[in-house]
Amino acid sequence: MLVDIGIIAAGYLLGSIPFAYIITRLLTGKDIRVEGEGNVGGRNVGWVVGVPAGVLTSLLDAAKAALVCFLVLRFADWPGTIYAAGLAVMVGHGFPIWTSFIGGKGLACAVGYLALIMPWPILFFSFGVFLFVAFALKHFNFGVGCGVVTLLILTLRRSSGLPWPERLPQVGLSLMLFCFSGFKKLVDAHREQETRARSGWIENTGRHSAPSRPNSSSR
Repeated sequence: MLVDIGIIAAGYLLGSIPFAYIITRLLTGKDIRVEGEGNVGGRNVGWVVGVPAGVLTSLLDAAKAALVCFLVLRFADWPGTIYAAGLAVMVGHGFPIWTSFIGGKGLACAVGYLALIMPWPILFFSFGVFLFVAFALKHFNFGVGCGVVTLLILTLRRSSGLPWPERLPQVGLSLMLFCFSGFKKLVDAHREQETRARSGWIENTGRHSAPSRPNSSSR
C-alpha cells in the first residue's frame, strides 16, 4: 500500500510540472498565465510562442501522464490506484504548486494517461475527430467534446460483449479524466475571460484582435 501511496503522490508532483509555463518563460520571458487565452497549456503556447513550442508542450504534458500510468501498471498493488493516480496527475496539472496553483485543463495529460490503457485505434480515431472539428472547422471546444464522445462510444462498442464490471475501468477512467478537464474550464472561466480581453484572443476564428501577436508589436 505504501508503494501505491507513493505512486499517487508522484502522480501529483509529475503532473504539476508546468511545461507550458517553463517553455514560454525560457523562449520569450513571458508568463503564459497572463498571455493569450490565459490557459497553461499547449494551445496557448502555440499562440504565444509558436506552433512547434505548442506541440512540444502538449507532447511533454502527455508524456508525464503516461509515465505515471506506467508506474501504476508496473508497480501498483491496489486496483484503485489506476484511478487515484490518474486523478492526481490531473489535479497536479490543473493546480500546480509551482505556479500559484494556476494550471491547465489537462487534455493532453488525459490522452497521455489513457494511451497505455486504451486501444490505439480508438485513441487515433477519436483524436482525428477532435483535430478535424477543432482545426478544420475551427471549433476547438466542440472538437474536444466530439473527440471525447467518440472515444466513449467506441470503447463501449468494443466491450459490448463484456459484463459491466469489466467495461468500467476504461470507460470510467475516461469519464473521470475528461470531466476534470471540464471542471477546470469552469474554475478558470473568469480569470481567462479577463486575460482574453487584454490579449485580444478571439475563440474559434483563428484570428486575434489587438494587441497584435507577440514579438510583432511596434517599438
